[in-house]
Amino acid sequence: MKTNFSPLPFLLSVMVCTVPDVMAQAQNSSAQSSPQLTEAQIDSLEQAAYGNIQDLREIVVTADSPLVKVEGRQITYDVDQDPSAAGESVLDMLRKVPMVSVDGQDNIQLKGESGFKIYVNGRPDPTLSENASAIFKAMPASAVSKVEVIADPGAKYDAEGTAGIINIITERKTRQTGYNGSASLSASNRDISAGLFGAAKWNRLTINANLNYMNSKMFSQSGSAYSSTVYPGDHQANLLISESEQPRKFEYIGASISGSLELSDIDLINFSANYTNVDGSMGIDNNRTTMYSANGNQLWSFRRDANIGLSFGTITANAAWQHNFHRPDNYMSLSYQFDFGNSSMPMTEKYSDMKNYSTQWILHNTSNNNFNRSHTLQLDYSNTLSPHATIETGAKAIFRHNSAYAYGEGSDGLILSTPIPDDYSNLTQLQDIYALYALYKASYGAWGAQAGVRYEHTKMGIRYHYGDMTDFTRHLNDIVPDASVSYSISPAHTIGLSYGMRISRPSLEQINPYTVKYNTTEITRGNPLLESEHLNKISLTYRNFGRILGTSLSLDFNHTGNAISSFSYLEGPTIVHTNANIGRKENASLNVFLVINAARNLRLSFNGNGAYTYLRSNGVLDLRNHGWSGNIFHNGEWTMPADIILSWYGGYYWGAPELQTRQGNYYFYGLGLARDFLADKSLRLTVNASNFAQKNLKFSSTTTTPDFIATSTYRIASWRIGISATWHFGKNQTHIKSVNTTILNDDISTSGASTSAPGTGTPGR
Repeated sequence: MKTNFSPLPFLLSVMVCTVPDVMAQAQNSSAQSSPQLTEAQIDSLEQAAYGNIQDLREIVVTADSPLVKVEGRQITYDVDQDPSAAGESVLDMLRKVPMVSVDGQDNIQLKGESGFKIYVNGRPDPTLSENASAIFKAMPASAVSKVEVIADPGAKYDAEGTAGIINIITERKTRQTGYNGSASLSASNRDISAGLFGAAKWNRLTINANLNYMNSKMFSQSGSAYSSTVYPGDHQANLLISESEQPRKFEYIGASISGSLELSDIDLINFSANYTNVDGSMGIDNNRTTMYSANGNQLWSFRRDANIGLSFGTITANAAWQHNFHRPDNYMSLSYQFDFGNSSMPMTEKYSDMKNYSTQWILHNTSNNNFNRSHTLQLDYSNTLSPHATIETGAKAIFRHNSAYAYGEGSDGLILSTPIPDDYSNLTQLQDIYALYALYKASYGAWGAQAGVRYEHTKMGIRYHYGDMTDFTRHLNDIVPDASVSYSISPAHTIGLSYGMRISRPSLEQINPYTVKYNTTEITRGNPLLESEHLNKISLTYRNFGRILGTSLSLDFNHTGNAISSFSYLEGPTIVHTNANIGRKENASLNVFLVINAARNLRLSFNGNGAYTYLRSNGVLDLRNHGWSGNIFHNGEWTMPADIILSWYGGYYWGAPELQTRQGNYYFYGLGLARDFLADKSLRLTVNASNFAQKNLKFSSTTTTPDFIATSTYRIASWRIGISATWHFGKNQTHIKSVNTTILNDDISTSGASTSAPGTGTPGR
């Protein structure tokens, strides 16, 4: 019955107090019953609760939503709850993820280490693990829903990846039938890019799709390189100086589609397909190389101009089926994935203006091509035995077939090009991996524990189709244990101790004996005798996440007895760079993540890492090095009057020691302004700038050996000013919008945490 009593102040107070309760009841009813409530039914509930309210002004209901969530060893960053993510790239967004850092050269690190693996929707993606920076720089953050950081993966995950796993979640779940999406367009003095994302649901079918494009070819990024090499034992040929200009440019296109189909209440199918293609080049213009004697006399010199291309493309397709045994915490999943990738690196070089210098080839062309194929089958099972215990087990098989082909030809400038036998290489790498794992989880009150073991058998070998090198096959057996214990001091405080082993297998590029010649005095060569690296890690963690202050501390100690390390040596007049299982590497580090919700409209975060590393070689190479390294990164976000969002970031990097090399220090920074437009705030405009107060970023390194001391400096014009627009559209928007992001703590992971479908990052890696 309609009432005539409706004083405006009373009605407004009733609406503000009651709308969240009524809507929450409606949404809970929709989530727990079938069929779901429709938009019309929800409108009807509102009409019954308040009467006719269409003439009132819009009421904004705010709710706290989790931005960072902690579950056991896993930290999840919810990109959908980040108000500034709409105008950023995935690379920009990663700067704010706990324990993840992006330095001034766009290199991604996890807890200060680069040996991590990247997963997409819970499955390994070898392409991203190798080329993450280039791809993430071109991909808009709106294409990602969440980022999971798993620094201590445990026995359930592949043993490879010494630093851990970064899992990129692109799939979005919705209970409502309809569609939504976003379109973005950006331009800067460095590049132009565009992105399109869409998600739709019809009954039991959900589809997500992305299309991204970036082009920097019309805005070539200029750079310059300078190197000096001193040969202390040679007073005649004593100092080599090389200078060059090195412009860079590239083009990227990526597309993906993923979806899920609910066959029944207990059966679910997930599927996805991805395509990536990157085409780029680096020029070496006016490269002047000069040799001096110890008394400063010029002995010889030449000019070299070259162009090095880089092209790689990948295709990935997978499908998974999950069956729940009438309990969400008791399931089995079966999945299959196919990966294909190819890359090529052609190089053309020309020598001129030679003084007291001669070369066999005035013109020299080479091409190095790699092809990667793999098939993966996986079976996972999980069951909660009691309120306190859960078991998980599974099996996995990976069949990899990689090949590499290279060739070269030269000309003296007078005759046609002639094949160069030393530049030819043709080989196939076989790598089959068979794995079994078992995991037990227990929780009693504030205590939690986990123990597991993973067994991996690897059959790897190389078949040489050219040259006189001998084929070889190796069988590796790795037992990878894992154990951890945690204690919740309070709902917001937890402390944990874990031990785990990780391995790192050599890549095709590392074992390929083909010689890559960038100039006449410096080459890179693979080592076919490399073996898998084993790393033992002990971690002590403390986490304290509240509504205002959130902290995550990790004290780690790593030990490797057969570390794969790069080193250099002199072979005649040529410096050779290669890799070997040289020996011992130990690292102690403190990793800090701090987030401060200083006010409802101000959030500050800090990522930091400090480490001490000791390296020592075994065998004939009596080498050792040690030293401190670290980085600190800061991000901030402030919603100013007129709903203008100001964001900023900055970082400083202390170079890490390597066996013979020490990297230099550098810093970087950026600013952004964003604002939403239109009545429904569906259009966001963003202006951003980075490294704008300096002409170039400078990166340097020094390599010291008994035969030579080489110092190199690279400068790149990285200042950037750009603008972007992102438009959100759709017909399945919820009635309550979440604003004012905060921190949610969930220290005790329950068995129900493993109930999501394959491909959402939970069961079955």
